[in-house]
Amino acid sequence: MPLSALSDVGDMYKQRFDIVLGYKANAASDSKALVLAGTHAEAATAAWEFSKKTDATFSKLKVLGLTDKKFQAYEEYWGGLVKPELQANPRSIVTTTKVGLFPDELAKAAKGGMCTLVISASKGEGAAVHYAKFQDADVGRSFRQLAGTTTIIQEVERAEYVFKCIRNGRETGKTGIVACLDSKTPVKVVIPE
Repeated sequence: MPLSALSDVGDMYKQRFDIVLGYKANAASDSKALVLAGTHAEAATAAWEFSKKTDATFSKLKVLGLTDKKFQAYEEYWGGLVKPELQANPRSIVTTTKVGLFPDELAKAAKGGMCTLVISASKGEGAAVHYAKFQDADVGRSFRQLAGTTTIIQEVERAEYVFKCIRNGRETGKTGIVACLDSKTPVKVVIPE
């Protein structure tokens, strides 16, 4: 690859990162307003503002040709799960948690270098997800909990992982080894319960 092409790629990643960082800064007040909303009307207004900013960010990234498989996964997660939940019930704690985490994870994705996981559970929404690197789990080290509940999109260090579902304080399912080694292609995980 010629040096000019490498420079163009670097410029593309910087531009994408700058757009997403701007979105993260602008969306922070709306996600905070969702949590602090005293009435349904206040929550609905904050949800609308957050949605408008998120949709505009994905639209801008598309128009500028700055999307890839990773960003497509984030857009699908947003449009297929978080946005409909947010519109249906902007005061849901589960939804406001997902909204609060979304800009941070998108910014990590824009920074690059990590692996994107989209984790769900076979029995549906609402399970806590615990994870460990395979080599740590294999020697009995403890699992850590991901923020939020299924379905979750999360940026993690590239490695091999094992995941567990927890519902009502009990383990309801576990995966085998899940390789998350590619920083450009999201890995979809369904934890069997």
